[in-house]
Amino acid sequence: MHRHYRSHYRVIPESPRWLAMRKRYKESEEILTQMALRNNRSIPEFRNMRNFVEEEDRKRGMSKKFTYFDLFRTPKMTMYTLILMYAWFVCSAVFYGLSLNIKNLAGDRYINNMIGGLVDIPAVLLVIYTANAPWCGRKRTLFSGMLLAGITLIGVLFLKLAEKSLTEVAFGQATVALAMTGKFGIAVSWSASYLIAAEIFPTLMRSIGSGACSIAARIGGIVAPQFVFLHEIWSPFPFIVFGSIAIISALTVIVLPETRGKPMPDAIPEWSWTSCKDSKDSKHSELPMSDIHNNKVDIDVLDDNHLEQSSTEILLKGQTKEFFAV
Repeated sequence: MHRHYRSHYRVIPESPRWLAMRKRYKESEEILTQMALRNNRSIPEFRNMRNFVEEEDRKRGMSKKFTYFDLFRTPKMTMYTLILMYAWFVCSAVFYGLSLNIKNLAGDRYINNMIGGLVDIPAVLLVIYTANAPWCGRKRTLFSGMLLAGITLIGVLFLKLAEKSLTEVAFGQATVALAMTGKFGIAVSWSASYLIAAEIFPTLMRSIGSGACSIAARIGGIVAPQFVFLHEIWSPFPFIVFGSIAIISALTVIVLPETRGKPMPDAIPEWSWTSCKDSKDSKHSELPMSDIHNNKVDIDVLDDNHLEQSSTEILLKGQTKEFFAV
């Protein structure tokens, strides 16, 4: 297989656009010339390509760059960001915490692990339906999943208090049932949190916002094993922690807006902490997408693939229109 890939490496030339964007003009021109000759096309004008690359470099140097600090431009955006980051933290901590705590449940750990994996399937299918249903939407799906997880996991505490009135088998089975129900609820919440996080941030900051939420989720995954160790102090302790943070998250989610059926935000609000007003109260509070298309503002995360696609427009204007159509 290694030899197979090496043979392709020798036969297939490097992308001329990729080479041009890295200012390896000579190699790019040689490949384009060979392509033109083999397809009986006229050799393209390479001067336009060089001018385009230099212009793009100049624009990138003058571009407006967005950072994680821009997620806190306004009080409202700050609130949404912190709520979503906490929700992702809770989803990760509870989801992985319950998965790791399966070893402490009664019954066969392998069967419990299988059940823990199977409950994720109906959870995702349920989100597909409820998140798009007019009577539910993203926000209620996220809230309901968090609340379900919180209530059922806190229920393990009351089950422990009533342990003396139950048989050992009944207590073990009831604990497993509550734990799996809680895992189902947190799986619903996590799936819904991906949707609402992708739809609540402005277009130019969507990847940054999702990245911030993902960072919070990774922190939740790091602390999850530490929560599981609380079982050594008292067996319901991990469930109490998981249930408590889930209920708190459910209460904070209430203030989030519903994003189902709403246009995704494109404009970037101006900084408004000084006036303590939201961006909609300012005349020049938004940066319209028309400015982006007119090259007044560029995107920090613009990669070379986008630039290579744009360079095609220059090459298509002249003699190479038919050449690239082949």
